[in-house]
Amino acid sequence: RGFTLNSKAKPFVPNYMEEFDYILAADESVREHLLKFAKNPEQRAKIYFMTAFAKAYKDIPVPDPYYEGDGAFEHVMDILEDSCQGLLNEIKNRSV
Repeated sequence: RGFTLNSKAKPFVPNYMEEFDYILAADESVREHLLKFAKNPEQRAKIYFMTAFAKAYKDIPVPDPYYEGDGAFEHVMDILEDSCQGLLNEIKNRSV
C-alpha cells in the first residue's frame, strides 16, 4: 500500500499519559492495561480504541493477523487506514 516503516514499536511508558493527547488501544485487553497508568479522569479520557474514530470499523477491536494469512493483514490495513483517517479528521476538527 506504499507505506514505509522507518521506526519500531516502543513499550508504553507512564509518562505518555501526560505527554500525549490521544492514547490508542488495539483491543480491550490493551485498553485495560493502559487504564492502569491513568492517574485521573483527564488521563482516562485520553484512552481510546484505535477504531473510535473510524467510519466503517467503528469501535471494533483490531485483530492480530499474524496466524491468519495475507488476507488478514489486508483486513487489518483496511481497519487502520479507516481509523487513522478518522483520527486525523478528529484532530483537525478539535484544532479549529
